[in-house]
Amino acid sequence: MTAMDLSKWEPSLQMSTDTDLNIAKRENKQYEMKYKAVYDECIKRKQIYNNNKIKAYALLWKRCAKLMQNKISARVDYETKRYDNPIKLLKAIREHAMDYQETKYEMSIIIDAMKALMNTKQREGENLVE
Repeated sequence: MTAMDLSKWEPSLQMSTDTDLNIAKRENKQYEMKYKAVYDECIKRKQIYNNNKIKAYALLWKRCAKLMQNKISARVDYETKRYDNPIKLLKAIREHAMDYQETKYEMSIIIDAMKALMNTKQREGENLVE
């Protein structure tokens, strides 16, 4: 439930320690080419990661019930902190899903859940998710 540290992916440029100038130049050139290739991969990987974060957010948001979506979008910090951040969305879902159960008696939670299950019916023009 924490974001990845993307700075760990970044490569570091090596420098030759050889005393011969020709060999040192050649090794430095090789290190620069290797660094550029690894750095290009790092940038692509970061872009893929950021795109996948947005996709993960969309998937989680789509799986939430309408009531849960309304509760989360009504939060004050939704636009600034929660939007397009799947980790913070998961934390908000956990808060709203578990919040009401902490103050109630355990058996009343079970009975309420069973009542909700038994009294559920689909209305006209309503899809299964709603």
